[in-house]
Amino acid sequence: MSAAGVREQADRSAQETLVGFFATKRSLLVLDNCEHLIGAVAGLVDVLLRTTVELTVLTTSRETLRLTGEVVWPVSPLSVPSEDQMRTVEEIRACEAVRLFTDRAALSRPEFILTNENATAVAAICRQLDGLPLAIELAAPRIASLSPTQFLARLGDGLNLVSRSSRTAPAKQQTLEATFDWSYQLLNERERMLFRRLGVFAAPFSLEAIEAVCSGEGIAADDALYLLGELVEKSLVVAEHGTGDEIYYRLLETIRRYALSRLHDLDEHHYVQQRLAQFCASVAEHARERLHSPDALLWMDLLDDQEDNLRSVLGWCETNDPATGLKLASMLVEYWDLRGRLTEGRKWLAEFLSLNQAGDEARANALAGAGLLAWRQGDNASAQNHYEACLAIGRSTGNRELEARGLRGLGDAVLGLGEYGRADALCRESLAIFRAIGDAAETAQTLSRLGNAAFNQTDRAKSIPFYEESLALYRRLGDRVGIANQLWSLSTVRLLAGEIATGRLLVEECLDIRTEIKDVLGVPYARILVGYAAMHVGDLLTGQLELCAGLSRMQELGDRWGIAVTLQFMSGLAVFASKWADAVRLAGASEAVRASIGAQPLPSVQSVAEPWLADARRRLQTPEADRAYREGLRMTTDSAVGFALSLFEPNQMRVALAGVVVRGLSRRELQVATLVSEGHTNREIGKSLFISERTVDNHVEHILEKLQFRSRAQIGAWLAKASQTEASSKTGARQ
Repeated sequence: MSAAGVREQADRSAQETLVGFFATKRSLLVLDNCEHLIGAVAGLVDVLLRTTVELTVLTTSRETLRLTGEVVWPVSPLSVPSEDQMRTVEEIRACEAVRLFTDRAALSRPEFILTNENATAVAAICRQLDGLPLAIELAAPRIASLSPTQFLARLGDGLNLVSRSSRTAPAKQQTLEATFDWSYQLLNERERMLFRRLGVFAAPFSLEAIEAVCSGEGIAADDALYLLGELVEKSLVVAEHGTGDEIYYRLLETIRRYALSRLHDLDEHHYVQQRLAQFCASVAEHARERLHSPDALLWMDLLDDQEDNLRSVLGWCETNDPATGLKLASMLVEYWDLRGRLTEGRKWLAEFLSLNQAGDEARANALAGAGLLAWRQGDNASAQNHYEACLAIGRSTGNRELEARGLRGLGDAVLGLGEYGRADALCRESLAIFRAIGDAAETAQTLSRLGNAAFNQTDRAKSIPFYEESLALYRRLGDRVGIANQLWSLSTVRLLAGEIATGRLLVEECLDIRTEIKDVLGVPYARILVGYAAMHVGDLLTGQLELCAGLSRMQELGDRWGIAVTLQFMSGLAVFASKWADAVRLAGASEAVRASIGAQPLPSVQSVAEPWLADARRRLQTPEADRAYREGLRMTTDSAVGFALSLFEPNQMRVALAGVVVRGLSRRELQVATLVSEGHTNREIGKSLFISERTVDNHVEHILEKLQFRSRAQIGAWLAKASQTEASSKTGARQ
């Protein structure tokens, strides 16, 4: 009444007076921050709207009034810089949260501006504060006494830095924690209980996860949905669509930290965290069983979505439940392998193996997992130790499956150490056990290892029957991972035998599958074979593109064995490009990287690499060749990779295809780019090229990355310009 300038009337209630005031006026009534009086506000607004003609009411609140005809406009946090996509000051400055932070910081420190030196820290601060305007308003004045980097380092998990010393602001707006306290106290007791428990989720969670983790001890599983709906309604939980039609939920990080602090204060943390650990172990177990099934991608995506929860649980298990941690880490080995998380997986397994010394099946599984990841990184000596320990437990407990896994893994390790005959014998012993117990998937995998052992001996053709039988088994099982692996192995045999056309078809199919299933480790291996095939048909530009891409990814993954092999292939590329001294340096660098992990050269690769090296040496004087080789031997892994990339990674990598010059695109990527430029959706492109929509998504992402574009429209404009340039050059040539 005061805001509207309406006086009380003795013979009428306040509500009746307001109704009379608005009855004949065309008015907009704004009611701000209604959440603490939500019931009373809803009642008043309902009466006003029913008894007036031209009144419009705008309310702001953490929850709706729930009135008939109410239109809801959710207010999202301010936009924040993406951690992996926004790199430049201009891109960071364009985000709403950064603009607000910069403006408010300048009020306390007038000379403050966004620079190359502080932009990354400011972006990280805004991300940690979830783009919440109040949080940014509270945090920005701290820049008067701290640099953004110093503030970020101290922000941590606490909310105490997000405060101000205003003499006039309401108490609930003095600190971010006070704001959350005020909102928290408006909940009823069961809503508070669920809200606190949701704090243990470090990643988006499903309704099933909430029922499994947060129910019990005061919350019935059947009540979780209703209580969750209340928290979503009150804007404390964010509901988002995931893949398909499923809804996922999350807390903003600042709100999650507050909820977690309340959970600790009330000593409920251990109970809820234990239930989260059990839930994650169950999810990981089901996923592991399905990672080699036709729906493997769905399960890998599920684990991708839960990655932060899994890390959180593993960290908690270190000090609270090492046995569950060991079990969970063991079940994540294949996921870590496929996603290229080799170093992270080895770290967790080493930690839990040190905490669990019992010689039981759980420890044997963890040892086998640690052996696999060590072998993937070319650390064959460590792999051998892990597999020998696994084999010993399998034999002592009479567990035939563990025994067979230990034998096969040991075969992998000694193969990498150059003991080819022993590797063959170990894998044959393993195969006999797996055939006897009727395990088709493990049989297929062991056949592949026998193929590897045969491939690295004198007659590579002997490996083909093993690989083909393994491939047939994997196709029967619908195992996309296994199919891709065998296609890669068969393509390697064909390519190194000089059957370039056949080998290239096999490896391109392999690359398509690995790209589709997001096999982070497998994709670079496929790319180096594509590069090898390209350089053998004179397409040196594609060769250097693919080899450089594969090498860069292997460096990111810490795969030194893969780096050593790629450097050998790049030595051949240098020969094809008539860079004789560089070819010798790369050969020496490959040897140095291989020696750093104690790996032996693979005879199959050596048989094609040695003629390259001999050819390069013949083109040089002996002292020059020896000097170049010594220079390569002195390189560290990082310096060797840097040298190879600087040698072959041109500023504008181009591949000529279909009369159009295109920078760095493979044949398949050019096909996708052309269809994108014609306005087709990813689903339509997938149907046209007989590939999945997800594979098209990945191709489009790679195209944008290679061309340094941000939109599909830019692809079309660039391709049109490239076509015009090509047409002009042909016209000029005819003239």
